[in-house]
Amino acid sequence: MTLSGVVVERLPLLENRSRGPSPVDSPAQAPQVYTVLVGNRDWMRQNGMDVSEDVDQKMMEQERKGHTAVLVAIDGVVTGMLAVADAVKPEARLAVYTLQKMGLDVFMLTGDNRRTAEAIAAEVGIKKNRIQAEVLPSQKAEKIKRLQRKDRKVAMVGDGINDTPALAQADVGIAIGSGTDVAVEAAQIVLISNDLIDVVAALLLSKKTVRRIRINFMFAIIYNLIGIPIAAGALRPLGLAIDPWMGAAAMALSSVSVVTSSLMLKTFRKPTRRDLETSEYLNSLDSRIDPDADSDLRSGSMSPISDGVIEFEGDDSLARRLRDMARRNRSHMEKDYRAVTIA
Repeated sequence: MTLSGVVVERLPLLENRSRGPSPVDSPAQAPQVYTVLVGNRDWMRQNGMDVSEDVDQKMMEQERKGHTAVLVAIDGVVTGMLAVADAVKPEARLAVYTLQKMGLDVFMLTGDNRRTAEAIAAEVGIKKNRIQAEVLPSQKAEKIKRLQRKDRKVAMVGDGINDTPALAQADVGIAIGSGTDVAVEAAQIVLISNDLIDVVAALLLSKKTVRRIRINFMFAIIYNLIGIPIAAGALRPLGLAIDPWMGAAAMALSSVSVVTSSLMLKTFRKPTRRDLETSEYLNSLDSRIDPDADSDLRSGSMSPISDGVIEFEGDDSLARRLRDMARRNRSHMEKDYRAVTIA
């Protein structure tokens, strides 16, 4: 982004202006005009800016932390750097893990640089070979097309304007309800809440719905294959015949049974984080204990094992305690334990 002709006007302090001019105030100066350039390293180089090795190193340090480094240049000289980052949703890792356990291949499509994308992917549990970084909105849609050419069904989850082409291209577009209006319009499924666990719930509910449709279809076929010949008198030679009203009642019963079977979908309950946070998931958290972690956790409930990994031993109440602590201070706890086993 280039800002040309930026005017900076120096004004006296408000308290000085309220009591009138001061004899020590400097004389009025003419407004100064600057040319400001804001963007990444590639944008700076495209505009002839020199990005020094020290600045590039500082940018890489921030990118390894999952931040996006933005440079600021004034009048052709790089004068500052901003590090910005979107907070990863606390349930993102659990949602990705659950989707992978369901047999789904999870990809990341992002416009961020490679280092930032890899840092975020490592945090949420996405493999490096499933990362597509520094892609434009149109390129996101092209990546989905490539997967579809391999006869793969693709679901895209997004909430921004840049995600709109990919949401429209995917077989199933899933938009976060708090996202932009354009993304919501392009998607086939809109999640009302801002919880990524709802993506898992939507897939589970859709599978259960399709399964119920198949059950109803098979039930109706079998019911009619048996009922229609009997109503037509196929068993009359054996002395078994039904009156017309019995056939009508049987037909009505068929419809009632199918509707009742469909109403069984009302028993579906969305999985909660507690339901999905199994011991296997807790064991998958690849972190190490912090020496300054809660002393209560280290007192008898844990035993150190090789390579500095900590193994938690206890009953279900301990596992619940760990989950509650992780929710209260997730940024700290996810770096504090690696293996959890329930005895």
